[in-house]
Amino acid sequence: MILGSGLIGTALVPFDRPDVTFLASGVSDSKCTDPAEFAREASLIEAALESATGTVVYFSSAGIYDPSKARSPYVAHKQAMEMLVAEGAESWLCLRASNVVGRGGNPNLLLNYLVKCMRNGIPIPVYRWATRNLVDVADVAAIAATLASREPLNRVVNIAHPQSLPVSEIVDLAEEVLGIQAIKEPVDKGAAFDIDASEVADYFELSAPDYVRRLFERYYL
Repeated sequence: MILGSGLIGTALVPFDRPDVTFLASGVSDSKCTDPAEFAREASLIEAALESATGTVVYFSSAGIYDPSKARSPYVAHKQAMEMLVAEGAESWLCLRASNVVGRGGNPNLLLNYLVKCMRNGIPIPVYRWATRNLVDVADVAAIAATLASREPLNRVVNIAHPQSLPVSEIVDLAEEVLGIQAIKEPVDKGAAFDIDASEVADYFELSAPDYVRRLFERYYL
């Protein structure tokens, strides 16, 4: 069963199965501070846990590792939802996905935002020291389905590319693929942080620059 019809929920459709409940209807905007949105997700999870049979898979966020978001309401909420799932399901997985990329989805997602700005001549603040880890929603869905079908369960797993990239390099790749000059405004902010992707590293064959280049080609040309 799949709860959610957004970017991840739609990608999961080919992997739908009766013995796994995929919780993919959560808050996706890391800047969200709306208690009503957080309460909505909590209510959905609580209801799903009451009726779920088999393994419950919750899609959390690797933004938990970002030191600039450590005290944000979003991160606190995601951690609380992970605990809710871990305590409420006999068999579970919490999957912390990095910056998910696909067709459509939240306009505030990183690549959606970058491309919109570039196509509309909107200046882009580029944080000098920030890095981001990008992952194709198709890969997220396939990896999630694989992890849900094998032991061990009852754990947190990161779904991310083994290598993050500086935001400045991501913008450069966008310019290269789209053939559009971005209006870049360097900002002396940002932080690099690591995501342990060792659990899923073998799934990714391309280097980070080539992988991100393919994301732009696949979803934005």
